[in-house]
Amino acid sequence: MTRLLSLAALAVGLTGVMAAGPVLTLNPSNGVVSGTPGSTVGWGFTLSNDSGFLVPSQVVFCEGAFNSGCTPTFGTFTDFAAQLQLNVVGPPVTETFDNATQQGIGSFAIHANAPAGVIDTGTIFLVYDTFSCDITDTNCDAVQTGFSQLLSAPASVNIVGAGAAVPEPGSAALIFVGAALLMARLRRAVV
Repeated sequence: MTRLLSLAALAVGLTGVMAAGPVLTLNPSNGVVSGTPGSTVGWGFTLSNDSGFLVPSQVVFCEGAFNSGCTPTFGTFTDFAAQLQLNVVGPPVTETFDNATQQGIGSFAIHANAPAGVIDTGTIFLVYDTFSCDITDTNCDAVQTGFSQLLSAPASVNIVGAGAAVPEPGSAALIFVGAALLMARLRRAVV
């Protein structure tokens, strides 16, 4: 009897583990992307869900809480994932970032006047609804089972310089080197 109760408890425990809620993971997994002022960077993602058909409705990049305005200081975020009719259930959906084809969770256009060496730190929030079936299927009589739910992942944009500039030599140093070369040449000509 004790063995039967132990197996039943194990089965219930495994069911709880297997029925995990939706999970959003960014690519790169640490959420940090880098770019120069004027460039566009972005994130790929993996979205997994094991119950209900998850459909993203909005993706934003916020420096603070979700309801705090969500306007990045050093760039402009563009939502890619909610533009698609993704229906995520079962196998995870994974997309790499590609700005040209608007793949990934979204892009971040770094302002041309953004100072190098700063980091725009925030969170990517994905708002989603769930449905009883695939809403793109014409045979589906979808019933919405979840409204405006939220997933999040930490994200930041590291703004780097366009490259190390080679400093121009100072005028005095340039004159000194020129004068030294001229004197050496004159000495050789006299000897």
